[in-house]
Amino acid sequence: MYKPVLLIAVACLLLRNAAVAQSTTTKGTRVLGVSVGSLFFRSEASTSAFDVALEPVAGVFFANNWVVGVALPVEYHAFRYKRTDEHHNELITGVAPWLRFYLPS
Repeated sequence: MYKPVLLIAVACLLLRNAAVAQSTTTKGTRVLGVSVGSLFFRSEASTSAFDVALEPVAGVFFANNWVVGVALPVEYHAFRYKRTDEHHNELITGVAPWLRFYLPS
């Protein structure tokens, strides 16, 4: 008795999710996200290093299935010689425009 009810509930959820997935590529929809490229830490007797890379992105669908946006990659590198207490820090930033087309299902 529970199997048919469960099957109908799962089918309804799948249909609802398919409708939501199609509506996410319509004109005016905004896209926000972030990617973590790397996260690294190493400590040895004479040196230590730390690296992190992040890339926040934002975009907008200007037409159905077409989105344009910009990514702002940021990388930070730190390296330290423990014996001489010498530090090297580096911050790298950029701007990366992008354009995507999503194939209609």
